[in-house]
Amino acid sequence: LNQRAFKMDNTDPPCHAAKSQIFLLRKRFDDALEFGEKSILLGPNYADNHAFYAQVKFSVGMWEDCIALMKKAMRLHPQHPPWYLYFLGVSYARVGKIDEGIANLKDCIAREPDAWMAYVGLTIIYVKLGMANKAFDLVDKMNQLNTGLTLERVKQIAIYKDSALLEDGLDALRKAGLK
Repeated sequence: LNQRAFKMDNTDPPCHAAKSQIFLLRKRFDDALEFGEKSILLGPNYADNHAFYAQVKFSVGMWEDCIALMKKAMRLHPQHPPWYLYFLGVSYARVGKIDEGIANLKDCIAREPDAWMAYVGLTIIYVKLGMANKAFDLVDKMNQLNTGLTLERVKQIAIYKDSALLEDGLDALRKAGLK
């Protein structure tokens, strides 16, 4: 469907954003970056395009770019969906702004109490900070939410160009008791 829409109008910003997301899911990172950038050039005021491109930047480890794009998306869409806060929070943590990272992840959970991604992000941060009790509590909370989340499921869902980032996160989740 996206291919047909793209052939009809290859200047449509959401088509480029969708194509970027498709390439990201296929782990074709260079193509995802190319189409994400094009979606911004064609539609600089489309909040979700900024957020989707931020997600691509996140997946390739370009944390500062992810932060800038997500903040722009949030300015363009003040009533943004909670998942924006997940990518912003984890990116802040990755660049050493731990307090901002935690605050954004907690805000994500406050806005969407079953946002398992935010629980995962917070759990990893707490393990890295040596706050095992908080990490264990979050894994318990995920289990109470009945997310069905396992290490294997995280491995299937998480998209990182650098597999070491994924393995590092999985190791932290394992230490917190996720099976």
